[in-house]
Amino acid sequence: MNTNLNAEMLSTVSDYKLDIPKFLKQLKGESLSLDIFQFSKLASYLEKEGRYLPEGFKKEFIKESLNHFFTCWMGFRNLNLQNDLQNVFDVLNDDNMPGLPDDLISFFDSTTGVCDDPVLKKMLLITVIYSIIKKIPIHPLTIPFPAGKKIYERNGSYYCPVKENHKDDLFALCRFCIARPEDGFKL
Repeated sequence: MNTNLNAEMLSTVSDYKLDIPKFLKQLKGESLSLDIFQFSKLASYLEKEGRYLPEGFKKEFIKESLNHFFTCWMGFRNLNLQNDLQNVFDVLNDDNMPGLPDDLISFFDSTTGVCDDPVLKKMLLITVIYSIIKKIPIHPLTIPFPAGKKIYERNGSYYCPVKENHKDDLFALCRFCIARPEDGFKL
């Protein structure tokens, strides 16, 4: 099983600015090489990442994150690339996400020290790409943020209570997420 999501794979990602279909086909092949047992590695990683969270919050965070990763992984594996390809181009050409391919590649380059495991990095890339293609938030709607707030959907748009604080954070996925900052819009 090839699990080398490393500089070689990332450099290939940058080549796909010009050949998005080839990149998605390769990534879909990579997604098929992952198996359910690798989610135990993901659970350990999430446990480590959530070690400073309050116990009640941590359990929900891990459970919902694993469910979201699994759902995105299965969804990506089942994508019909011909049908979903237009969605990809629409997102890549979206004025709200300028420079998306380059920025996404920079993100994965810069997070090497944060997550060095190639399998985990591949799972993260699949989740982010699937979220972008399907125009869903990268974080699941079920994960509570501090003070119990969650991402929510209203009239076909998603709103995030923490995006404003993290959209410029180079180590956060917020800038790739379709959820809008809350801007005082409450449920």
